[in-house]
Formats: sequence, C-alpha cells, structure tokens
Amino acid sequence: MQFTLLAAIAAGAAGLHLRTHSQRGMIEAYLQRPTAAEGGASPAVDPLPHSSVPKSDVGDEPPGENGGAGNANDGGVGEPPAEQTAPGPFSLASLGEMITVEQALNIYNLPFSDEPDPPTVIFIDAREREHFLKAHVPGAYHITPQSFVNSTLPDDMEFWPKDSIIVVYCSGGDCDSSHLVRTRLIHERLFERVFIMEAGLPGWIEAQLPTDAGDAGN
Repeated sequence: MQFTLLAAIAAGAAGLHLRTHSQRGMIEAYLQRPTAAEGGASPAVDPLPHSSVPKSDVGDEPPGENGGAGNANDGGVGEPPAEQTAPGPFSLASLGEMITVEQALNIYNLPFSDEPDPPTVIFIDAREREHFLKAHVPGAYHITPQSFVNSTLPDDMEFWPKDSIIVVYCSGGDCDSSHLVRTRLIHERLFERVFIMEAGLPGWIEAQLPTDAGDAGN
C-alpha cells in the first residue's frame, strides 16, 4: 500500500512538472519570436513583469518658446516634464479578486523567475469544452462549474499545493463560469489565492499572447 501511495504522489508531481515544462516552452518560444524591429509582430502587452511605465503628469498647455509646456506667467517657457519612474515590484498582496491580463501574465511568469522556491501557478479555463479545445492559455486545466458536480476534476488536483496561485478565466464580459469555479475552489477545495482574469481568453488573445489547442491531458 505504501508503494502504491508513493507511486501516486510521484505521478501527480510528474504531471504538474510536465505541465509547467510545457508552459515554459510556450512562453520561451513567444519571448524569442521576432520583434517589430526585426519584421515581426509586436505584442500589445509586454510579456515581462512590471512592463507598465506611468506617463508623466505634463499638462496639455501649448508649447512655449523652448519647446516646453506653456505657462501664462513665465513668458512661454514651460516646466520640464516630470521624470518617469518605473513601478515597484509586482506584488500579489496588492491584487483583488479581479485581475487584468497583464497581472495574469505576471503571475504566469512567476515559476520562471530566479526565486529559489518559485510558487506553483495554475491556470484554469472555465469555458465549455468545445471552446477550450480550440484555444486556451498554454498549460491551462479545463474545469467548469459542472466539473464539481459530475466529479470530472483533474486527477492530480489532490496534489496541488494549497498555497498555489490560481488564475481562472472564461470568456470575459458577462461570463460567470470563472466566478462559480473560483467559489468552489475556495470553499470546497480550500485554496486561498484564486484570481479571475476579468477580460477572459479574448483579452489574452487581444494582447497577442500565445495560446494552445487540443486536449493537453484534460
């Protein structure tokens, strides 16, 4: 019996490892694609964490004599633009239940960071199976609200660490499947860090991020 249990644990861990390895291959291929300068398409969202740089607070006043923003009291010589500063490190603690595509991408990249003990990251597609088979986030599991009712949850779910970071998505907009799956994961499976990618897969695709197709073991 002990051998059987150890074999089951090893199989579950291997499944997570293979899925993460598949995610790494997908995202690395995406990062290495030709850039706009090399004749390739440029993504709408930078695939690296902390990609957004806030704009300066320069107003819309007409330019002065020296090219700066005009000012009625300085003869047309404008103030220098405010210095742009990069945002602070990406923090899970600052996230609410609903997250953007860029925040979801930051989470997606966490296992590939240089951290000594990176977290387990799991993406869940809560749409109908026919839509999942056409396209989904690479490595995503297919779990719908009905999966909890008819016991068709992934075989390796019992091996998911309870501190896993989980991102659930559906079709965005009025789709509530991701909300129902999130509720089940928190109240029935006792996962605590479960987020919803508000724009759904359409937002992921609009940002020109990579997708996978087919069953992928689901």
